[in-house]
Amino acid sequence: MENTVFSLRDLHVVRPGAGAFRLHVRSLDVRQGQLLALTGPSGCGKSTALDVLAGILRPDSGDGSRFLLRTADGETDMLALWRAGRLDALARLRGKHLGYVLQTGGLLPFLSARDNILLPCRCLGNMGRRLEAVWNMATALGIDRLLLQMPASLSVGERQRVAIAR
Repeated sequence: MENTVFSLRDLHVVRPGAGAFRLHVRSLDVRQGQLLALTGPSGCGKSTALDVLAGILRPDSGDGSRFLLRTADGETDMLALWRAGRLDALARLRGKHLGYVLQTGGLLPFLSARDNILLPCRCLGNMGRRLEAVWNMATALGIDRLLLQMPASLSVGERQRVAIAR
């Protein structure tokens, strides 16, 4: 993921109806390894912004909008992928270049903590020496004793740590 950069310009997300909201990002560049804090009151669009950045939520936008992902593989116009209905391409980009931890952890309830952590490795065909890496990471996060448990039996904090390990 060397030199991965998000670049957004004049991007809009609007959802009408009950629970309506409007999010407008005038300009945002996020580089790999950069720490960024999204702060604000509940309901102001922090999670929505993360969902847009991760390619999970489709942005609405007009002319002149940009949503680019620059990686070692080149530059990808994520907005063009959304417009073309290329959900497969967006999913591949997420699998290879993007990741974030949802407030609720986003774990699959039918997989153990260990299998939730290993899921991205399986999807990328990258299992190799991952079991040892999972054990080391779980130990560092204090969840090594929980690896065989299902998400429903974990506390919120434990689920978040499993999601971070994933």
